[in-house]
Amino acid sequence: MSSEYIERKIVIGLITSTELHIRLKGEWDTSLFESSMAKRIASWTSEYFEKYKKAPGKSIEPIFYLKVKKGLSKELAEEIEEDILPNLSKEFEDDPETNNIEYLVDEARLYFNERRLIKHGSDIIALVNSNKILEAEAKAASYSPVKKENHSWIDLSDPSIYDKIDKAFTTNTDILIKFPRALGEFWNDQFVKGGFVAFLAPEKRGKTFLLLELIMRARKQGKKVAFFQAGDMSENAQIRRIGIYLAKKSDKEKYCGVMLEPCGDCVLNQLNKCKKKERECNFGIFEGKTEEWLRKEVTKDDIIKEMDDNPEYIPCTNCKEYYSKRLGAVWMKEVDVGDPLTADETKVLFDKFFVKNKRSFKLSTHPTGI
Repeated sequence: MSSEYIERKIVIGLITSTELHIRLKGEWDTSLFESSMAKRIASWTSEYFEKYKKAPGKSIEPIFYLKVKKGLSKELAEEIEEDILPNLSKEFEDDPETNNIEYLVDEARLYFNERRLIKHGSDIIALVNSNKILEAEAKAASYSPVKKENHSWIDLSDPSIYDKIDKAFTTNTDILIKFPRALGEFWNDQFVKGGFVAFLAPEKRGKTFLLLELIMRARKQGKKVAFFQAGDMSENAQIRRIGIYLAKKSDKEKYCGVMLEPCGDCVLNQLNKCKKKERECNFGIFEGKTEEWLRKEVTKDDIIKEMDDNPEYIPCTNCKEYYSKRLGAVWMKEVDVGDPLTADETKVLFDKFFVKNKRSFKLSTHPTGI
């Protein structure tokens, strides 16, 4: 990306975005721009922001013509008038990278840091060429990166709050992690940019498992993810856990082989009260029982007994009413999980899911006392 291109994007951002001024405050000055045009326009936007606490926006044109009257050079005036002003609004609206404030803040910081280093290096070289070695060493040792300001508060009485209100009501609230059906209805709207979600439960209730499900689902849906594991499992344990998730089987012998797995079924199917043609089965294993008994009293032993006595019974979830009227009931099926998960199998799974598909997954583990 050329310096002319990035400077143009930054200047347009400084003209149109109050947030860019706020986010970059204290991290730049006009001397960091290469072109005279960028230097001059950036200085105007900075002056305007310091006075009115917002970006100039459409006010940049009257500012420009005022500066022309005050003696702006003919060459620079023509460059700004012909190259920037006519296409300013359209360029900002049409360029998704410029319109993405997070992207522009990152690009601007990177560019300003690069320019700051180049300037600092040039000063050192000039001192060396003048045989001022001690001064050059002192200059080299004096460099320190600019610290980003942490804007953790806003003043609601400041006029700039109006821009923040507009942003709050126009910011894209697309769902970042999507779940299907009832679970999606329950919490999809919470998984948006800037949202905060917490899962609270006693130990060993599946909080980490649920977080892993969220991460993997997000990764499958093309989102970038980072997982900070603090005070729980070690890195080795977490890698095994991810392998278990991908393999859909345990690394322990006792949880492998032939197992019983819960599956969906319909209350009306089990009670033999369904007359729909799409029904999978023609009899009910709990005929004569009530729906209340199925909801509150049925046990695992009851289900296993009926599975043994009626191996031909087929669970059913075929009709729309099963979902819309919440007719779900518990049934189980036998599945052969196979042998316990091994390291070699896990390597294959990681290669297929992460490496070959280039699905970035940043894992940072910080277990307590390890």
